[in-house]
Amino acid sequence: MKFNCPHCHTLIEADDSYLNEVIHCPSCEQHLKLESQEESGRLSITTEIASSWQELSSSGRAVTNAVSPEGRTIRAFLRERNITGGVEVDEGDDSTGTTFSRYTLGGVVGEGGMGKILEVRDNNVRRRVAMKILHDPEESSNEDIARFVEEAQITGQLDHPSIVPVYELGVDTHGQVYYTMKYLSDTTLKDILADIRIGNRTRIKEYPLSRLLAIFQRVCEGVMFAHSKHIVHRDIKPENILVGDFGEVLILDWGLAKILSQMGPAAQRLRQQSTSEAIGSARNDLGAAVDGMQTIDGEVVGTPRYMSPEQADGRIDEVDTYSDIFSLGAMLYEILTLNPPVGGGDATAVLEKVTDGFIIPFDIFNSEHSPSKRKKLESQYGITLAPLLHCPNGHAPEALGAVAMKAMSYERVGRYSTVRRLTREIISYESGHATSAERASAFKQTSLFFARNKAIAISAIATFVMLIIGIFLLVSERSRLTTALAGSGKQTTELQAALSQASTLRSKLSTEGTDKATLLIQTENYSLAARTAENACKADPANGLAWYVRGRAELAQLHLQDSQSAFLSGVQNSEASGSVSQQCGRLSAMIKSIFDHPDFTGTPTPDMILALAAQIRSSGDEIIANAVEKRARPTF
Repeated sequence: MKFNCPHCHTLIEADDSYLNEVIHCPSCEQHLKLESQEESGRLSITTEIASSWQELSSSGRAVTNAVSPEGRTIRAFLRERNITGGVEVDEGDDSTGTTFSRYTLGGVVGEGGMGKILEVRDNNVRRRVAMKILHDPEESSNEDIARFVEEAQITGQLDHPSIVPVYELGVDTHGQVYYTMKYLSDTTLKDILADIRIGNRTRIKEYPLSRLLAIFQRVCEGVMFAHSKHIVHRDIKPENILVGDFGEVLILDWGLAKILSQMGPAAQRLRQQSTSEAIGSARNDLGAAVDGMQTIDGEVVGTPRYMSPEQADGRIDEVDTYSDIFSLGAMLYEILTLNPPVGGGDATAVLEKVTDGFIIPFDIFNSEHSPSKRKKLESQYGITLAPLLHCPNGHAPEALGAVAMKAMSYERVGRYSTVRRLTREIISYESGHATSAERASAFKQTSLFFARNKAIAISAIATFVMLIIGIFLLVSERSRLTTALAGSGKQTTELQAALSQASTLRSKLSTEGTDKATLLIQTENYSLAARTAENACKADPANGLAWYVRGRAELAQLHLQDSQSAFLSGVQNSEASGSVSQQCGRLSAMIKSIFDHPDFTGTPTPDMILALAAQIRSSGDEIIANAVEKRARPTF
């Protein structure tokens, strides 16, 4: 006789000796009782419920000649062969729930707009996994199913440590599409930031800013990998970042991911940056076979508070890697301030703010506010001004704030061109360097240099102090001698000799300072070189070479006004026919050409900087030319 298992629909063939007996389905292992109805002669199949696996083992007979399109579980296979085996890593992890062939289904652990996630047990490997299924397969449209399959295929092909791994995509015997993936704790970056916001001391201690930045970099690495495969996520936010108990950081929910057009400008740019193969999916394979499959222009998808303006405005064709970079900037902003860049309100109000380019001012989170003003700001922006206890000294670093704001620039060209460049900014901050976004002053860059190089800093400060003391002594000596000369005509000759000696010493200090500044330029310490040369100019204003060296040091930092002023002083304090005077004149003219450029608005463009570097190189100053050229092509 042949019949189908009422649970997994596996075709089973058994002889008449099994009538009125309890048997096991070889696929789903359900306990079945076969009975023959006397009146109709038809076979009746009922489910016998066993309290444990041991009871099933002792009371049921196995049927081995069954056919199943899905195959059998390892457990069923071992049972057929009378083999006792298998490994349980987690003690006491007994299967509970409803068993369908390979998987034992548990409870729902998460739900989204497209489907829900179940905690299930893989009976073959004997491990806990997460299974995602559609909410209602009977009511799901072709587009819903295609999007679900595409999500699984995209996620499965993004094989990266920061992206949740997919184990299997399939259809069960009831026609339900599902895919399984790694099961982790349900702690998200959103949960962590929420706990820090309410002052949870354990969370604050466990997740200081340094660790949160490490998590952010892991997210950036995963997004960078997806971009190399021509995939944009379109829904990057703290809620979609899972943080495991053992350091795992995984990007979830690729259901809104977009495969960039192979002919689009974003894909062309990515092909120039990476040799990785593009991702394929069911919706790409189907093409136009399923009506309404592609997202239409004007459709807004994603989470409004973390969207780029073009995504919030429904300009789907413009949504690409720059849009993900905006969302990463929004995530960094929330890591720093514990608030998203756009405050509360309904979705429509938030979308309008995002479309208009509104972002809550970063500096209000670092300012001291009275209780009344704090309450007013919280109401005005829909935020929570919580103490930033996870940040150094309770203040969000301005350098990282500048990075977040640059990533969230309204105009796409103002954002970082790649996720790699954004990541390098975080690395620059953590290694004690200035970020390009903060446009650090010479003073701050010098302070950061001293912090990174304490031994050199101490030596330079000592030299600087000695030079100041020398200048002070010279000035004091000159004043004393001048006073003595006025009070006593008899000492005129002696005083003149002393003044001559003072002038000689001043000239010597100026020469030594000039030489030291020149060496500092060769080691690319331009900020300290400029200060040293400035002191040398003060010691002997007639030292044209000191003015020339100072002009070079300022030019290397692209301080055009200070550099030109120094070169003009060099021309005035050098012999007209001398090489120093001629070089000062040439460099001053080069800078003037920048100021006279019709497109110059106060800050030179990269093209202007490159042209200036070429002119400097043609004059024979390779060191300064290279330094200026780096300002046009910064590395982070």
